[in-house]
Amino acid sequence: MSPETKKRLIRFSIASLIFIGLAYFVQIYLGYMNVGQSFGVLGPYNRGLAAVEEMDDFTVASSRLRRTFHYKIFSTLENYAIRVEDLDGKSATITFDKGAPEFEETNRERLQDFIRNEAIAQIAAELR
Repeated sequence: MSPETKKRLIRFSIASLIFIGLAYFVQIYLGYMNVGQSFGVLGPYNRGLAAVEEMDDFTVASSRLRRTFHYKIFSTLENYAIRVEDLDGKSATITFDKGAPEFEETNRERLQDFIRNEAIAQIAAELR
């Protein structure tokens, strides 16, 4: 193999790795792949799940999300809900709608406070 061929092979390999890396990043950012990222289309949803998972007094029972697809390839997250259970087994469903301040909240403590207050309010309303 000539030195020029080796250089071309190295350049092609590096370019291929960069292209593959960018393709994965775009897929993660657009929400085609969910690996728990806190950015991109699924960022708010994953931040909400992570906030509940770090709480000692509540656990995630189930969750759902609603996405709207545009041109069959791009999507936006319209809302999501997390059903949480307290230590006694009582559950509450916390809904996050697009446009609400808690939907885009990035501070984990404030998000946990919102979830905790909503869950306690729903559980108390059911007991009445």
